[in-house]
Order: sequence, then C-alpha cells, then structure tokens
Amino acid sequence: MKNISVKGKVLTPGNEETTTDGLGKSEHNDHEFLTLDEESICQTPQSKLEYLRKWLKTFFPNLPLSLQYDYTNLQEVLADGTILCNLINKIKPFTITNFNQIVENDKFNVKAKQNIDLFLNACKTEFYMEDLLLFSSSHVFDTKTTDSMKIVVEGLDNLRRLVEATKTLL
Repeated sequence: MKNISVKGKVLTPGNEETTTDGLGKSEHNDHEFLTLDEESICQTPQSKLEYLRKWLKTFFPNLPLSLQYDYTNLQEVLADGTILCNLINKIKPFTITNFNQIVENDKFNVKAKQNIDLFLNACKTEFYMEDLLLFSSSHVFDTKTTDSMKIVVEGLDNLRRLVEATKTLL
C-alpha cells in the first residue's frame, strides 16, 4: 500500500506521519507514496468547473466564459467542437489539421459531432487517454440535465491535469 503526501505530510499505512522535502521524497527514504496537490483533493463539481474555466481562459482569453460560469455556458462554448479542436492544437500544435468551422446557428449537428470526435481521438492517440477518462459527443449535446456536462468537465479536467503533469516532467 502506498503512502499519501498532502502539503508535506506523509500518511503511511500505519497512520504514522512524517514530512517530505516538497519533491515527493520523505525523510524516511524507504517510503513510497503518491503526492497529491492541494487542488486535486476533495474537489467539488463547482470547483472543477472553476478550475476548468481558468484553464481554458489561459488558452483563449477572449472566450465568453463569464464569472457566472455554469454548465449551460460551457455547453454553449463547446457545442460546435471548434474550441476543443483549437485547445488540442494549442497544447500540441498541428495535432488536428482539419476540422469543421461552424457558424453560430449550426451547433449540435453532424459537423459539430465530427469536431468533438476529432478532439476525443486526439486525446486518445496523442495523450494516451482511455475512454473512461473522457466523455462522448452525446454528453456535450445533452441539454436535459447537467449530469452529462459534469462528465464533460471531468474529462476536460483529466486532460488539464495530464497536460500540467507533463509540463512539470519536461
């Protein structure tokens, strides 16, 4: 069983506490543990949504994501799939070379679904993400409940964490 480190404290299987040097190494080098950053501990769906909004704004400063950001707002922004394709290209340039440019009134159609599928395929092939870490195009199009958009937020949050973890390894 692995130990867990939170804010420099290591919780071992026997509930003993030791400290770390901040780099994931405990003062007792025989401990192997997983380091969790503060933001990934006990995130509520709303805080994940807020982290996602901030992350998307770093790539797209003019993206219309208001401070009253909610699942409906996110759905409107992602509905045609162009933001998702552009996001992949911002993370890893030229990954998706051709995608459909969609005008405002063409959202939720076949071309939008193709764009979302291009994004999902890039996540799988370029970032080696498994299906269970992602979402489907039908989740983006489901306007009946917020449950589907919670799955979209979870999938995008998984991509965000993967990208940020990869940056720290470089």
